[in-house]
Parts: sequence; structure tokens; C-alpha cells
Amino acid sequence: MTNSIAGLFTLLFFYTGISKLLNYDSSLSQSERLPFFGALGSWIEWMVAILELAAATLLIRARWRLTGFYICLALTVLFIIYMLLLINYTDGINCSCGGILEQIPPNIHLALNIFLVLLVTVAIRLQTSIKRSLRNDYLADKKILRVKQPELTSAAQTGETENLK
Repeated sequence: MTNSIAGLFTLLFFYTGISKLLNYDSSLSQSERLPFFGALGSWIEWMVAILELAAATLLIRARWRLTGFYICLALTVLFIIYMLLLINYTDGINCSCGGILEQIPPNIHLALNIFLVLLVTVAIRLQTSIKRSLRNDYLADKKILRVKQPELTSAAQTGETENLK
């Protein structure tokens, strides 16, 4: 299940990150119209696009997936705050998410982001559980190896190597 969720967020964040960079002027003009961004609009647009691409890249490899999920969670929570600001303090300005996502009405977009937060939270719980299970298996294997090693050395010292075969 974490693979499916990772795949969804990978596609979503690659799509929106690349779309923001390819349509940077359009995204920037939308951000500059927002009273709560002000002069930081350009910097925020770049950082969001870079973080989206970084999260999507991290989600590809299982080793880095949990970190990618945490970045997805942080970004999606920030997007919820952004959508709440758009809904409550602007008139007629849609988000600058990129591509077809800009066409979604703000209320539906907010509901989508809430669903994505729930989904990535489930993924984090599952991925944490998987990592914990793998770590416990690894530690159990190490304990088994430690137990067998003294037996081998004591048998070798007494010359009972024939019984070990």
C-alpha cells in the first residue's frame, strides 16, 4: 500500500513541481497578487517547486521513502493553510498549483488536500511499521549469530569439529 501512495504522491509532486517551473511567470503573477505573500512570492514559488520535486524523488527509493512522506505531509499541510488563506482573504484568485489543478475550485481543492494529508499520514504509519519490523528482524538475526559463534569456538577448541558437520 505504501508503494501505491508513494506512486500517487510521486506523480502529483513531479507534475505540480515541473508545471510550476515551466509556467513560472504565470505562477509568480498569481503569487504576487496575494496580499499575504508580498515580496516573498518569487522565493516561495521556487522553494515549493524544489521541495515538491525533492519529495517526489525521495519517494522513488524505499530507503528514503519515509523522509519523502514527511516532506509530502509538511507541504500538504502548508497547502491547506494556503487554501484557507485563499478562501478567506481573496476574491477570485485560484491556487498556483500548476496545470489542471489550478482549475479546481478552492473548496474542492481544500477537501482534496485534507484527504491527501490523511493518506500520507497512513503511509507514514505503515512505512514506520515496516521499518521497525525490518530493524527488529535484523537485530534478531544478529542475536542468533552471536549465540552460534561461541558454540563454534568452544567446539573447535575441544577438537569436536566432527560433530558440527
